[in-house]
Amino acid sequence: MEPFDTQVVAANRSYFDQDAPNYDTQEGCITNRAALRLVADHLHRISGLLQTRFPSQSLRGLDAGGGTGNIALQLRAYGITPDLVDVSSEMINQYLMKLPSDVRPSAKTVCSDIYHYLTTTNENYHLICFSSVLHHLADYRAIVELASSRLIPGGIIYTIHDPCKKNAFWHKMEMADYHLSSAQLFRNYLRHKIMRSRNYPMRTADIGAEPHVEPGIDDEELHRYLNRIGLKIIWHERYYTARTRLISLLHRVAKRPRGFSLAISR
Repeated sequence: MEPFDTQVVAANRSYFDQDAPNYDTQEGCITNRAALRLVADHLHRISGLLQTRFPSQSLRGLDAGGGTGNIALQLRAYGITPDLVDVSSEMINQYLMKLPSDVRPSAKTVCSDIYHYLTTTNENYHLICFSSVLHHLADYRAIVELASSRLIPGGIIYTIHDPCKKNAFWHKMEMADYHLSSAQLFRNYLRHKIMRSRNYPMRTADIGAEPHVEPGIDDEELHRYLNRIGLKIIWHERYYTARTRLISLLHRVAKRPRGFSLAISR
């Protein structure tokens, strides 16, 4: 698969331009407290590593596919100056609205797919983050490898909120989790099923925007691939946390991880 696919990029741009105003109130990795704690813990650990490795440097980060800037805002809290790149101008606008007015003019944002940004930029980073991004990419392995070329030696790539490889049953559980995660989404879903209403305001991602969401990502294979190309795995963690407690519990009882996180270094 090619690292850049025009149709995948167009589908993501269309989906997130429409979704931007509601993204922070309906996306599980933002509304779920356990998911938020997981990311906060990871970024705390990464910040400590970077401060140890680069004690006298001003740290720079890239929030790749950064959307409404939830990762970028946390990087700022750790003193890491973030650039945010996203394919959706509407998502970027949501991020900028969160910033204080005196910070907004100096905040670097780029509206671009991540492939073209990484292949054209001259910037190098101490930290590159992919949060809920890999499953939206045509070839996530190629993009992670490309991102590693923009790391300062000793820098870190961090990934989180991508689904593990799954079968048809667990994909159905993922969809159930999605509908249960918001009361409004659930009401709309029931209305659609019971009343057969075709006109209902429900988040429905074009499957073209998430080419790897149904099969999930083979994180073990990705781990092996990154080792083969000479990258160091700092951690490879799996977790049960889903959007809702019910589906999280189901994953835990079945001992079937829902997602994974990687921290990778040059």
